Amino acid sequence: MSQVTLTVANGVPEPIVAKLRGLIARSRRVMAIRGLCATFAVAVGSVLAVMAVDAGVTIFQDWPRWALSGGALAATLLTAYIFLVRPLVRSFTMTGIARMIESRHPEMHERISSALELLTSKDRPE
Repeated sequence: MSQVTLTVANGVPEPIVAKLRGLIARSRRVMAIRGLCATFAVAVGSVLAVMAVDAGVTIFQDWPRWALSGGALAATLLTAYIFLVRPLVRSFTMTGIARMIESRHPEMHERISSALELLTSKDRPE
């Protein structure tokens, strides 16, 4: 019978830890790609809107153009903060990623999170 190695820190079998860490890395990649695409879309859209206003309205002074460009930059930076910085700053725990999996797959009936909670419990076996 083969012995499954346990992690030293919390007693969770190494294959489970490896799979959950892979899922954490994958979800971070998806968040980064989603954030970059959203930021790019807002940047392109705001530049096109500024160009449309500048082409449609005769602007005699420089400050309205600067204000429009500043607004476009502010919209892009706000989008980058909302879609890139905030999601990527959050830390994922193994229990949290297990709950996220189970919320999207209710047929699992909370098996992963229950197993993790039992394996990481500090209670005595009795």
